[in-house]
Amino acid sequence: GNREGSPRMGAAFSFALRWMKLWGDVSYGMQWLDHGLHQMKAGRRRLSVGISRLRPDSLAVLCSYSLAPPSGSPRVSCEVEYVLADSDEVLVWTDCSVPLCLEPLPRVGVSLDVPGL
Repeated sequence: GNREGSPRMGAAFSFALRWMKLWGDVSYGMQWLDHGLHQMKAGRRRLSVGISRLRPDSLAVLCSYSLAPPSGSPRVSCEVEYVLADSDEVLVWTDCSVPLCLEPLPRVGVSLDVPGL
């Protein structure tokens, strides 16, 4: 069987250790760390105010920026549009262009707090 301490489990464990020694950790998480994604900082920031692309009858604030690790590469370009609608709604649209050299990125959640509401 596959009991702990069995020859089969020992062989599987031995293979895993050999793989790690030869190839290292090839998980997406380790590849993100290798690219420095855990150290990314925002740069090249631009802010503009104008008519919304999403709702032509509404005002929008457009924030453009890029995220890059200390090495400067790979760079992720991002845009966030905050739409101030007539109905007292604030709509948020986000677009990030991730370079093809990066493995699939995890989903990221956003939490917003609006004071006074």
